[in-house]
Amino acid sequence: MLPGGVSFVVLDEADRMLDMGFEPEVCSILSQTSSKRQMVMFSATWPTEVH
Repeated sequence: MLPGGVSFVVLDEADRMLDMGFEPEVCSILSQTSSKRQMVMFSATWPTEVH
């Protein structure tokens, strides 16, 4: 396990979180985890702006 206790981060409907204005909150949470974490983001659709 990595320092900070987080090895994996999974975001489901990640595009909707960003679209709804939760980017600051997502960034804040991720900044408290190790940069060596594995991260996956899922969504049925990915708007061009999110790419």
